[in-house]
Amino acid sequence: MAQAVSKQQLLFNESEEMVYSKPDEALKVAQHLLKNANSGKENAKINLLLAKIYEAKGDYNNALIYLYEANKGVADLSERDAVEVSVTQSRILRALYFDNQDNGLR
Repeated sequence: MAQAVSKQQLLFNESEEMVYSKPDEALKVAQHLLKNANSGKENAKINLLLAKIYEAKGDYNNALIYLYEANKGVADLSERDAVEVSVTQSRILRALYFDNQDNGLR
């Protein structure tokens, strides 16, 4: 069991490292991890990772969906991760607001 947990953690770390350099690969790894999540905490952390990947890809709709899912398990997250959920959500909503403002000026 310990080896399976450490393998999952290694995959999580690998996916996290690829968020900006190889987001499509990071997405595949994170989706695999989500399917195999064993706890609410893992689920919430992986949903946060997926949200960051989608944000990096510019897909704010999916990013917000995964942030919503991460927020459901925010009680299971560390304080730092819980704050990161809120900050990421705010950053995306702000980007969408300014994008909407730019489109209104044209």
